[in-house]
Amino acid sequence: MTASGPVRRGALPVLALALFALAAPACRRDPAAAWRGMNVVWISFDSVRADHCSFDGYARQTTPQLDLLAARGVRFPKTVAQAPYTLPSYASMLASRYVAELAVHEQRDEKDAAKVVSVAPAPSPSDALVAEAFHDSGYRTAAFVQSWISAPLGFDQGWDLFRHAQESLKDKVPHVVDWIEKNRERPFFVFVYSTDTHYPFLHAHERRYLYGRYSSTFEFTLDTIQDVRAGKIHPSADDVANAMAMYDEGLHDTDGDLAPLLAYLDFTGLMQKTILVFNADHGEEFDEHGVISHGQTYFDGVVRTPLVIAAPGLERPGRAVEELVQNIDVAPTLAEMAGVDRPRGWSGRSLVPALLGRPAEGPHTAFSEGAWTFWIGSVVTEDRKFILVTPQERMLFDTRKDPGETSNLAAADPDRVRSMYHALMKHLGGPSGWIASGAADRPPSYETWMKQVMGHYGLGEESDVVKELRSLGYLH
Repeated sequence: MTASGPVRRGALPVLALALFALAAPACRRDPAAAWRGMNVVWISFDSVRADHCSFDGYARQTTPQLDLLAARGVRFPKTVAQAPYTLPSYASMLASRYVAELAVHEQRDEKDAAKVVSVAPAPSPSDALVAEAFHDSGYRTAAFVQSWISAPLGFDQGWDLFRHAQESLKDKVPHVVDWIEKNRERPFFVFVYSTDTHYPFLHAHERRYLYGRYSSTFEFTLDTIQDVRAGKIHPSADDVANAMAMYDEGLHDTDGDLAPLLAYLDFTGLMQKTILVFNADHGEEFDEHGVISHGQTYFDGVVRTPLVIAAPGLERPGRAVEELVQNIDVAPTLAEMAGVDRPRGWSGRSLVPALLGRPAEGPHTAFSEGAWTFWIGSVVTEDRKFILVTPQERMLFDTRKDPGETSNLAAADPDRVRSMYHALMKHLGGPSGWIASGAADRPPSYETWMKQVMGHYGLGEESDVVKELRSLGYLH
């Protein structure tokens, strides 16, 4: 009995449930709160195209270890790489900046300083690499890298350990495990990069013919790549099948070399305190458009790359997010997940909303550039891809109806070509400037890849292209 009269049987439980329901939203913990301060292990392979990973639906079981990671993570099958070859792609990825925003650097021969080995976009001291962001937030940081990801090219910024060694992933993993074991009492950020999947395929493994034998000895080498492009070699169906079988087997065996690292994280319980990422710098073409390997075009075979992000407490693990994303989005995503401040100047966006199962925040656009063949650039939307090959040659593809990019719609859809051309020009002539000296904090001598492209095509201040871009407001 109360002052207001008797309480009906069952009223108190109903009232309690109602009050709990009202209070729940206010006291429910942010699902991402548990990620803050977690460790991060970022694994990246060279030359892996998304559609050759079994976790993305490939018929061959090429990635059994990464399949397990994808099963407890979220995959992004519509990820676009910002460049079709290694150096500009990793510079863009680790600095979360587009290739057009990076400075061009020279790599010189270690034995002959007068010999220039490569000229390409690479990190500058003014670029904030992801390692610097995590290091400044109190993380221990370590990079286990090789090839182009080197100190002379600016990749050593922000790492407590920068281990550059030409070694197989099998030989690299014990060093990774040893470093993690010694540093596990503090939050750590580890970047592991392997070239074992790069041509010549299976250079780090013995061939076992996992995917059949073919009446061909054709392999991807620098000479065959150049000869195919020059029209001196025309690979047969067996040639392509043999090379693809070698490629897939190399991916399978390199995936297997991750097993000790993943097993260590599981055994020690660190897996429950660690965010794991897998991605690649670019893919590989198998004569779908008259070229082989990478670095030459912006077709999906070379710029559509895998991305998996796994962490404890993910919304519906094992799912795919069919949202268009970019490799420059990985660093901002990891920073937000771990509670690390986002550096000024990053161009990527965080994918945390997608990891939490929230809808995309409107339409998105992706850009690729930096081909060593001087193809100018590509812009991708949810259903179209526009490629500017030269100032005069343009391609447009309906990526939903024509995923193989076989039917050029440029002549049939001039309005779409015009709008996407303008989007690409606005991107290329943005903060860094296509012709202009660069961003406000960069010196007049700041050299960009796009300046080299302009020079390659002889497009000076008085050219029609430059005048058009200036009239449209893309150049100043």
